[in-house]
Amino acid sequence: MLHPPGERRPKFMPKRIVVSGGMLVIVLLLMLAALAGCGPQPANKKAAFNSEINQPVNQSTGTAKPGQPAAPGTIPGAEAGSTGTNNPTISTHVYQSGATGNKRVYLTFDDGPNNFFTPRILGILKQNGARATFMVVGTNVVKNPDVVQLILADGDGLANHTYSHDYKKIYRSPEAFIADLNRCSEAVQAITGQPVKVFRAPGGPENLKPAFWQAVKANGYYSVGWNVVGGDANPHGVTADQVYNNVVSGLDKVEKLHLTPIILLHDGTQLETMNAPPNSATGRYIASREAVISALPKIIELLKSRSYSFAIADQNTPAAW
Repeated sequence: MLHPPGERRPKFMPKRIVVSGGMLVIVLLLMLAALAGCGPQPANKKAAFNSEINQPVNQSTGTAKPGQPAAPGTIPGAEAGSTGTNNPTISTHVYQSGATGNKRVYLTFDDGPNNFFTPRILGILKQNGARATFMVVGTNVVKNPDVVQLILADGDGLANHTYSHDYKKIYRSPEAFIADLNRCSEAVQAITGQPVKVFRAPGGPENLKPAFWQAVKANGYYSVGWNVVGGDANPHGVTADQVYNNVVSGLDKVEKLHLTPIILLHDGTQLETMNAPPNSATGRYIASREAVISALPKIIELLKSRSYSFAIADQNTPAAW
């Protein structure tokens, strides 16, 4: 038998084979048996193989989900919280995420913007290479359009915290709540050119009854809660150490639960004056804002030490709980 140039001849094959009639019959029988073994696989074996390579994918986790048909266009292993950019009501400029890793944290600041604390917070974020989302109140947006523009220019995000932040007004009915969200969105759009459909309910999502959730969904809004607090809304005031320790404690808890940290802090509302007696309500409010600013660099350092990337809240932000 000849072999192509360079092909190695099997050691067991002799150069010449002399075959008798009886041997020829045996050889033919062996060849037929070998060909029979190369036929189609049993049906059960083939089905088992196909079930392994065609596992449908759970879109929320990127893992295989046995027994269900695969969804068209599903990408195995896709990150559940990947930022979407195909929603025409969401500005990719406002909501673009800065996180590149799988371990994300959402720093959020409520109740602003204001012209005293918000710019200082932005400066700390920029200096430390961090990003945050500012949950803005419409009445403060119209007072500080330049600060709104600065938030976006620095690569941070905006979310809707209602126009009035008036509990009695906004929680009177689903229609009242949506009207207040819409008014805040319009105030932001007048500055940025884009509506704001990501929102945080004042006081938390537990204030939203089923009828409110139905209205929220019908109007294309997306809720973002929180699961770590700095405690800086305490009316008695807080120190920088208390803010930091509250964040550390909350972060430890959500990590044990394997949740994505969404940290709630406050840049605060626009104040008419910064001159207030230290023991007054306004004085304590100011002191708490200063405590947040003092604690923020250390909080950012903590998050970096735990390998977090800083994300901007958007319609794909995971549920807090």
